[in-house]
Amino acid sequence: MSQSSRWHRRPPCRSRQWDYDGVNEMMLVDLALPTSKLKALLHADRNGHFYTIDRASGALRYAKPYVRVTWAKGIDASGRPVVNPQAIPTVDGVTVCPGAAGGKEWNALAYSPLTQMVYVPAIENCAKFVNNGVEARRKGLPPGESGFICLPGQAYGKVMAIRAATGEIAWEVKTRTPMGSGMLATAGALLFTGEAEGSFTAYDAERGELLWSYQTGSGIRAAPISYRLDGKQYIAITSGMGGAVGGFTGAGAPWMKDYHSGNSLYVFTLFEPGASTPFHGGSRR
Repeated sequence: MSQSSRWHRRPPCRSRQWDYDGVNEMMLVDLALPTSKLKALLHADRNGHFYTIDRASGALRYAKPYVRVTWAKGIDASGRPVVNPQAIPTVDGVTVCPGAAGGKEWNALAYSPLTQMVYVPAIENCAKFVNNGVEARRKGLPPGESGFICLPGQAYGKVMAIRAATGEIAWEVKTRTPMGSGMLATAGALLFTGEAEGSFTAYDAERGELLWSYQTGSGIRAAPISYRLDGKQYIAITSGMGGAVGGFTGAGAPWMKDYHSGNSLYVFTLFEPGASTPFHGGSRR
């Protein structure tokens, strides 16, 4: 049997049919449960499910969707997905959620010990997946290009807070464009993040109320940081949409077609007692 014949006879790797490589970060936290403590591993996978795992035993605590999911009917007790057969790509194409960018990209989530919530920069976007390889051969057709097509104007984002112990969504704020920036949760119960359309924002970490916003002039893909120097605390963010993900530009979010690439660093100082605004204006580098 030739190598190509052996390849075509292999069972398909389910998650790879939609390019849901589980490359997102895994965060280790200690959760205070009602009757015990849990050494947990938190993971917002590109496949659209949020996982909490007992990192001491390896047992799955839960796996719940945090964006729209149609490729799977759920996650079983062992942590394996129950694949929806109607979502498997065909020659004619099948609309599947989430799209190829997944429910979240590599940009970092954040966790606050104060709220016991994890904060997720989410992508809501579906795509049409096509298989012109193996499936085409089965139908007697010549193999062709396989891949995905972003659905026109259907992408958007969410700034989300998930209760880490249960997977319950505590609050979410919709953004017009999918989220590409990371999250920063502070001891002052603030949540900082950036948006693809250039706004650098601060939210109340407990309630999700928008407290402050600053337009940087370019899309934000970086994560904010906080540091202290000479007794003063600063928040810094780099602004510059140096790359794009399928669905951020083009058909998924056509309003981002001509975004400004940018290359700036913005630094803010936190408020001083008696100040009228929570942050002093951005110092641009």
